[in-house]
Amino acid sequence: MTVGKDSSQVNATREEPSQTGSNTSGNPSQSKSENNKRNAIKRWLRRIGPRLKDLDPVYLGDDLYACQPVCEAIRAAGGNFILTAMRSSHKTLYEELDRCHPETLDTTVTRGIRKPKKYRYSYSWQPDLRIRGGAAAMPVTWVCLEIHDMAAKKVTYRTAFVTDLPVNRTNVADIVACGRSRWRVENAEFNVLKKLGYNLDRNFGHGEKNLASVLLVLSLLAFALHTACDLAEKHWQKARTVCGTRDWMFRNLQVLTARFVFDDWKRLMQVLAGEVEIPP
Repeated sequence: MTVGKDSSQVNATREEPSQTGSNTSGNPSQSKSENNKRNAIKRWLRRIGPRLKDLDPVYLGDDLYACQPVCEAIRAAGGNFILTAMRSSHKTLYEELDRCHPETLDTTVTRGIRKPKKYRYSYSWQPDLRIRGGAAAMPVTWVCLEIHDMAAKKVTYRTAFVTDLPVNRTNVADIVACGRSRWRVENAEFNVLKKLGYNLDRNFGHGEKNLASVLLVLSLLAFALHTACDLAEKHWQKARTVCGTRDWMFRNLQVLTARFVFDDWKRLMQVLAGEVEIPP
């Protein structure tokens, strides 16, 4: 369940009461939409969760899913969770947090090659906080990361999560890295499929019976094959370097294969990379 936007959006304005986890923005249609998304996740967990139980899955999600009903559904499906938790959406949790003294851990990281810069990664965590009000509220551990630009002396990034996993000094960095990994999934997979050459849209409603599913499966298979080529096929790698984006490479492939016949895959990739001339 890798869902939603990036967890670094600390200035988001979505409001969610701690008792029910529903939207309080005053927009009934938005509240209904968010409840529908939560219900969809719970249905998915009931249907698919048991198949994944033996893998000990950890489910990631944005602030919308950091509510007790979804957390209980994840636990019932045999999984654990790391979910974004913003202050504006979790009144009870942050009220309790403000009365605590979280544990902390600071590390220094150097980033950049040409102009390396030093950053301080400040981790903090507090166990046994209630995710909502009420005696039956689920206890969770709050985890936070702040990244400080040591030269500019300012915070450049902040995010916070709730999790049911044990957190300590040896694994807090891994817990946060896992929570933040959704952003890579969003960029490296979903965004590529939707915008960078595969034309996969959320409303993929072609056909009346099975056409949409067939096209979806074919697109996913193509993406998987191309990703394998990125990792292991040297001629493809050279062509990708020359062409740049996948979208531009696919455009060149379409033009070349529509006008010329190639003896084999290697020859086609070499033409794309500019290593040999186009066949007569």
